[in-house]
Amino acid sequence: MTKSIDVFPPQSPIKQRILEFARRQGLTKRELYERTGISRGTLESPSGITEDILMKFMTEFPQVSVAWLIEGEGSMMRTERAERHMQDRVRLLDEQNRELQDTIDELRRHRIPLVTEHVAAGFGSADFLIRDDDVRDYYVVPRFRERRADFLIEVSGLSMQPRYNPGDIIACRILHDRTFLQWNQCHVIGTRWSGLIVKRLMPGNDASTIMAVSDNPDYPPFAIPTDEITGLAVVVGTIGGE
Repeated sequence: MTKSIDVFPPQSPIKQRILEFARRQGLTKRELYERTGISRGTLESPSGITEDILMKFMTEFPQVSVAWLIEGEGSMMRTERAERHMQDRVRLLDEQNRELQDTIDELRRHRIPLVTEHVAAGFGSADFLIRDDDVRDYYVVPRFRERRADFLIEVSGLSMQPRYNPGDIIACRILHDRTFLQWNQCHVIGTRWSGLIVKRLMPGNDASTIMAVSDNPDYPPFAIPTDEITGLAVVVGTIGGE
C-alpha cells in the first residue's frame, strides 16, 4: 500500500525548503512534527522561521546542508564541499565585519569635536578635557588632524574680517607651553572676563600683558593681562561658512 504524502502550502523560503526535504524523504506532516518536536502547524503559518525551529530541525536531520537550507545554494544534503563553502562565507563575513569595525574605530580616533564657547572652563589646564555638553558635533577632517587640531569652534563677530567671517569654522591646536608663542598668528584666547576670543597675538608693553589685534581696522587692539588668560590655542585651519 502506498503511503499518502501531505501537500504542504508554500511559506517562507526556509520553511519551503524544510517541507521540500520532508517530501523527498517521504515524511508526512505528522511524522515531521513528531520527529523534530516542532509544534503542529508551525511550518504552515505565514510567520517567519525562528532559531528554535531551525535548531530542532537540524538536530534531527544533521545531514541537511546548512548552505542549502539557509540560502538555497548547492545540494540538499551536506557534503564536504558545501560545508567548506559555508565556512568560507562565514569567515569572509567575519573579516568584513572586523574591517568595518576597524574603520569605525579609526574614524572615531580621528574625529575632532566642534565645541561651544563654554569650553573655556579648564581650557588652559594640562589635562584639558572636553565634556560631552561642550560638544556640538564631531568631524573628520584629515588635513586638520595632520596639523594636530584639538578642537573646532565657530567664529562669531566681525573683528577678524576679512580673514574670518561669522559662521566660519576654525581648527585649533591647544598650546600647553606659552614660552614659544607665534606672534602675529591667529589664536583662540580663553579669558576669565570674556570667554573665548579670536585675535592675532603680539607682544605687550611688558611681560604681564599680551596685545590682541583684530584684522578688521574698526576694532582697535587691546592688552590682555597674562594672568587673565585661561588658555591659548593657535588656529591651524579654517572652513568657510555660508
